[in-house]
Amino acid sequence: MTSTIFDGLLTEGIRLIDTRHEEAAVMMAEGWARYTGWPGVAVVTAGPGVVNSFPGVAIAHQTRAPVVVIAGRSSLARRDLGAMQDVDQVEIMRPVTKWARTVLRTERIPDYLSTAFRQAVSGRPGPVFLDIPDDVGCGEIAVENLSPRIHSATIQETSAGKAELPETPEDYRSTGRPGADWDEVRRAAKLIAEARRPVIVAGSGVWWSSPSTPAPWPAGRFPTTTTRWGPVSSRAG
Repeated sequence: MTSTIFDGLLTEGIRLIDTRHEEAAVMMAEGWARYTGWPGVAVVTAGPGVVNSFPGVAIAHQTRAPVVVIAGRSSLARRDLGAMQDVDQVEIMRPVTKWARTVLRTERIPDYLSTAFRQAVSGRPGPVFLDIPDDVGCGEIAVENLSPRIHSATIQETSAGKAELPETPEDYRSTGRPGADWDEVRRAAKLIAEARRPVIVAGSGVWWSSPSTPAPWPAGRFPTTTTRWGPVSSRAG
């Protein structure tokens, strides 16, 4: 199924960065997410490929990095019939992801993909996992039969006579951030103001909650350190 995705990337002109190991692919996606603030994406093959990616997904779960992992899987028609590399990949990934699902129908692929990205970036960010069985990923459907959640833009004919897929809506995922309880913020400010030797220990939440502000505390006023998964020095523009 992953070869179908790769063909689509070539068709759409999307750059593919190949790796020699699935763990490296997910670690690269996690690094991209932490540096840019945008979700990183890794595509891995079924079975051993998913298992190989597990350590990278676990790291993304620790750093709360929004990483979308897409995997192939044996066909639904061959499920529980001893198909090659047929394992329950969703259950393998569930402990180290925010959200893990299997796509069961071809027309639901856009729906599940948009949900995967929304889950990865909403609230407290984190990795998500989506596996797509071979017969689902290679299925063919009419554009008008796509999920109703996909944008209902007018379908135009290309020079080759094939209908273009409608674009997904721009607002399919939230851009807001959870707000703090202002009573707790005032209480924390009071504690800092009254402290004799205040020290700030910043975790990864500072990074993900402050996309436009590199340091939400008064720079230089207090000694500051970060946790292992805390803020990085800069965000790509």
